[in-house]
Amino acid sequence: MKTITITNLKGGVGKTTTAINLAHRLASEDKRVLLLDTDHQANLSRFFNAQSERNIYQLFIGKTIPQPYAISDNLHMETATINFRLIGQMAWHSVLRNKLVSSGFTALYDYCIIDCPPALDMIVTNALTAADYVLIPLTSGQFAYDGLRNIIDRIDEIKESGTINIGVFSDKNPFGYVDENGEYQGYDVYFANRLAEDLGVDVNFVSPEAASRIEYLQTGKADVILANFTVTPEREEEVDFALPYMNVSLGVISPDSAVVESLDDLTADDPVIVISGTTAETYLTENYPDLTLQKYDSYATAKNALENGSGAAWVNDNTEVIAYALQNTGYTVGIPSLGSNDTIAPAVSKGNTTLLDWINDEIKTLGEEQFFHADYEATLVDTYGSDYEESLVVEGGVTK
Repeated sequence: MKTITITNLKGGVGKTTTAINLAHRLASEDKRVLLLDTDHQANLSRFFNAQSERNIYQLFIGKTIPQPYAISDNLHMETATINFRLIGQMAWHSVLRNKLVSSGFTALYDYCIIDCPPALDMIVTNALTAADYVLIPLTSGQFAYDGLRNIIDRIDEIKESGTINIGVFSDKNPFGYVDENGEYQGYDVYFANRLAEDLGVDVNFVSPEAASRIEYLQTGKADVILANFTVTPEREEEVDFALPYMNVSLGVISPDSAVVESLDDLTADDPVIVISGTTAETYLTENYPDLTLQKYDSYATAKNALENGSGAAWVNDNTEVIAYALQNTGYTVGIPSLGSNDTIAPAVSKGNTTLLDWINDEIKTLGEEQFFHADYEATLVDTYGSDYEESLVVEGGVTK
């Protein structure tokens, strides 16, 4: 799908008229066309008498993609709403681009035509970021030419920004954490920096909680998630995973004074600490429904709960609990492997095949230079030593 953004900072120069005529022409040539009315004045929507309870506002902020209004067999529209002005406060310029991909629209339509408001807010910035082509209608007047110059300057800024938003944890040492200097460090961060370098862009780190990793992709807050994200069938329904770069399973850690070696020994009076949105929570809910789960939103609060004696044990990725036991006296990993062996992989928004394919090719290429072994040596060996390296590292996306 080719995306054409029609914009000018000056109103009354024919943006909507251009969108109407171009859309009709392409549709008449048997092209599938999607019109997006992003102007809260809704002139484009009114021209086609297009009304829908679900509109362009939901395309930006909703998890459910609105069904486009059918003008004809080949011409559909996401209609405008006055509430759309609220989106001008958004901070992420790639939301629309990601939603067009994750919605499946890129496969359904030949062209997407975006009619913009006369502004330079985040709505227009999103439209410009999503565009393959930009049309800037003009009238013979100074204000229209000024609007042209402002739009061209904004396009140059977007091109020069060259930033990818990558989600990593900020409190999960040694995989993703912020050090005493305020810098992101860890195994996932090392990988993220290489991805950005090879893409030729700067990296902007964002830090979701475990339970919000999928939401960060779906809302455009992150382009890629590397936050120790275990591949599961449930998650694969909502995001697309690239090739794996690490092996993982669940583990159980408990105090030396009462080591838990079997979950069958616990009762409802022995609370088990888990982090919401993790595979540990899912596994225990499905396989040990009688256990009492104490759920926390972050790794920091879960660790505090273990140290405060709030639970009989903490169930989490075995990499995490092994690291904790090695770094803190008084705790034992009584169950080093619980359930099935899984993998950790990068994730992108559903349907973003362009970025997904690039990451897969990158992982294969990095495997040729043993990149993830180098990553392990740089970030994990001080915690785990060399004994765990071959069992944890996955090179080239190929598991053993």
